[in-house]
Amino acid sequence: TIASTSKDEVRLKEGITRISSLWNLSVAAGTLVCPSTLRSIDANAFATSYNYPLKGISLNEGLEEIGREAFKGCVFTTLSLPASLKTMGANAFANCKKLASVTLPASLVEKDYVYNTEYNKVGIGEEYFENCNAITQITIAEGTTRIGEWAFRAFNQLSVNISLPNTLTSIGQESF
Repeated sequence: TIASTSKDEVRLKEGITRISSLWNLSVAAGTLVCPSTLRSIDANAFATSYNYPLKGISLNEGLEEIGREAFKGCVFTTLSLPASLKTMGANAFANCKKLASVTLPASLVEKDYVYNTEYNKVGIGEEYFENCNAITQITIAEGTTRIGEWAFRAFNQLSVNISLPNTLTSIGQESF
């Protein structure tokens, strides 16, 4: 499944459509480069509670789903999510203590993972970036209508630059 690896980068082979949970990538200490064919990343796939030392990720256009706690605790500093991304699970990027900049697409639709149904809301779900206390820049795309509860809770920064879209209609409790 790995096309190439170095101390700075792990490149996955084209043709991979899904990364399953608890995927063994213990050789990666650099940036994970996803193939153009990747469509989903399962829950807990790279959560650092399982000792995956990813320092960066290059997510592909075409990726549609990131599971619950998929990257919880990873150490990358910037994150740009592809416009094709439709759903993310709660805590997908929680506890990423070095994450400083986040760019979110307008394509996200909140999903209830208990009942596995999508809400009819274009927006940012619950607890996506909880305890990412190094964030100083958040860019939310035009078209986003909602920010869910606790989406960015537990910041330690005194100043955070947030670009909110004109289409925003609700912000959940303790979002920031």
